[in-house]
Amino acid sequence: MHKRIWLLISLATLLLATSFVHAQTNIVLGNYLNGFANSVQFTGNGAGANVALLGACTAGACTQGGGVLQLGIDFSNSGTFEMDYITAQPLVITNTLTANGYVMSGSVNFTFSLSPTAPLGAGSLSGTITFNYFGDSPNTPSFRGSITMSSVTGSLQSYFGIGTVNGVVFTVTNTTPNTSINSIFGSTTATLQTSPWSGNVPASNPPPVPEPASIAMLGSGLLLVGGTLKRRFFR
Repeated sequence: MHKRIWLLISLATLLLATSFVHAQTNIVLGNYLNGFANSVQFTGNGAGANVALLGACTAGACTQGGGVLQLGIDFSNSGTFEMDYITAQPLVITNTLTANGYVMSGSVNFTFSLSPTAPLGAGSLSGTITFNYFGDSPNTPSFRGSITMSSVTGSLQSYFGIGTVNGVVFTVTNTTPNTSINSIFGSTTATLQTSPWSGNVPASNPPPVPEPASIAMLGSGLLLVGGTLKRRFFR
């Protein structure tokens, strides 16, 4: 009987420990917001490709659009993002292929702002994204790198910290059939434009959020323990 009681207590403790898990908290970039379309243009440079950001802020140097701060699975806050070149540091993809993809270099400024009418209230952050690799897929090419946060204000301070570094992934949709980005590497004039641009920026310190299913299991486990103890000590 004692072994059974301790087994049930251990089960309840395990459920308690796993019922509070880190939510999947991310900034998820959308495709369009208020008429802004964001896309990317690749131009062959003979040994790879140069990357131009196309958007509404400054043609050929910036892209912007909508995004949300997604907390957990089904709760989000509306916002906007902007990405622009850092002076004299263009984005370049080489034709050097590694296990992680083609080697890529260059950095961009990144900002994200929550609308004052969002459930969490106003907040903003800014940072530097450094790109390391480009994964070439005919339909969904992806950029991979990291972001270093330099400023965080308002409601976003609960989720992102200044100086933190997180991995980021951005994906564009290739709308040119049967054409991949690396097909223009050997040229110095060929171009290929992809649209739209989407992405994912994970939070530095997502708060623990209880999962409903785990809470239900925890409740059942505690009730079972309680019933067993009651029968044990009140017979």
